[in-house]
Amino acid sequence: MKKLVIKKYIGNELDEETTVPVMFISLLHGLLPNSALEGLKQNGFNFDEMLTCSKNNASYQAETTIEENGVKKRIELFIKE
Repeated sequence: MKKLVIKKYIGNELDEETTVPVMFISLLHGLLPNSALEGLKQNGFNFDEMLTCSKNNASYQAETTIEENGVKKRIELFIKE
């Protein structure tokens, strides 16, 4: 089963890692309104691209920066088997 791995870094130190099935992303894609999907896409979380890459067995990797509780964090996303 393919999974989306989400890694959060503070500086170069891994702060948190989460793994969710790509199937869950597909479910969210169907439930979220288009405005929410567009907002996520503008922040580096492109559900359409994730699902297309997963379906076509292509690699997917994205990176974005967020601020959480006043701390800048780098987020990495990628799909793995």
